[in-house]
Amino acid sequence: NARLHAQLKRKALELESLFSVGQTIVSSLDLDEVLERITQKVVELMEEVRLCSLMLLDHGKGELLIRAVYGASERYTRKPPLKVADSLLGKVARERTPITVEDVRHHPEFKYSGLARREGLVSLLSVPMVFQDRVIGVLNAYTGKPHSFGPEEVGLLSAIASQSAIAIQNARLYESVVAAEERIRQSERLLLLGEMAAEVAHEIRNPLTVIRMLIHSLNEEFPQGDPRKRDIQVMEQKIGQMTGLVEQILEITRQREPEFLPVQLQDVLEETLALVRHRLSRQRVRVLRRWGRGVPRVRGDRAQLEQMALNLVLNAAQAMPEGGQLTLRTGFRQKGFSGSTVWMAVEDTGHGIPKGSLQEIFKPFVSLRPGGVGLGLAVVQRIVKQHQGRISVREAPAGGSKFLIEFPALGEGDVQDPDRG
Repeated sequence: NARLHAQLKRKALELESLFSVGQTIVSSLDLDEVLERITQKVVELMEEVRLCSLMLLDHGKGELLIRAVYGASERYTRKPPLKVADSLLGKVARERTPITVEDVRHHPEFKYSGLARREGLVSLLSVPMVFQDRVIGVLNAYTGKPHSFGPEEVGLLSAIASQSAIAIQNARLYESVVAAEERIRQSERLLLLGEMAAEVAHEIRNPLTVIRMLIHSLNEEFPQGDPRKRDIQVMEQKIGQMTGLVEQILEITRQREPEFLPVQLQDVLEETLALVRHRLSRQRVRVLRRWGRGVPRVRGDRAQLEQMALNLVLNAAQAMPEGGQLTLRTGFRQKGFSGSTVWMAVEDTGHGIPKGSLQEIFKPFVSLRPGGVGLGLAVVQRIVKQHQGRISVREAPAGGSKFLIEFPALGEGDVQDPDRG
């Protein structure tokens, strides 16, 4: 009876402590704070444990990244990610089963035995964190001396891991909601900015027209060979460039029904390059043109196709802030996704796109660039679909990204395969 009473008392204390842990963990929606509280509570609740670490799973890279530690030195927190496929802690995530190790300092599968010796770590209990049948990470408890973890300790840490998984997902959801609200506010600001740009461009166009007419008249007054005539011609050329820029801004911001006419994609790309040539030059981005021979036209709205091309070129430039090479290609193939297709490719030598994000980047408000809004590629995809086209992205041969866009062709031409560069 005395033993049973002691066991019941210990179980009641564990349940009370577990309830307290759960309340502490879920009382915050800040992800970093939640992770720190989890590791701290594990050390406080489990007497033999001197260090607790929490690692989250990056499904795209197949790695476990350390996100929170309690009871360790700063050196421990800087240890590199672990591959799920070939590590002891990765096995916990793969098999969704807790493991115990009597002495990690001499275990052949433990990757950081040297670090464990320096930190004074001996025994390990590691359990998976699972939310809605999906592993999100592992929770690890280490002791400072040899210890054999019993079933009750395994069950206790597993219960904490289950509560932790819920708290982590709640914090992530909250962060996503906050980020989405901010992106919506940003998009509203961009919409207002676009309306202002259209208004400013409209106001500028009229004075530019007057100036251009006056300069043309002034040019007629000077005889051939007069150096002032050359100056006037330069002024006329620059005013023409400004007028063209204003017209492009108005074309992009103007809300109207698409006007589908025969369009040559090469011409659209050339005009886009002319628009951004100064920016590319400042960024030390080299432009390589590879236009296909006899490429037929497509049926499209020129203004929309120009916006599509501009977004893709600017996206490539943003991926190469320190310079690089931008390659534009066009071609034609007879057996595309919808019969004869015209294709265009935009390649950069930037930092590339993680494989796990290739399908996400076309979603509105998804951006891999710090401070990015995530609307540019969403607009590109919308325009491509309006033209019965198709867009895909993959790693470029030079290590950056390659966007491939295909449209139904209007006529016949020479065949150039986009996969052969």
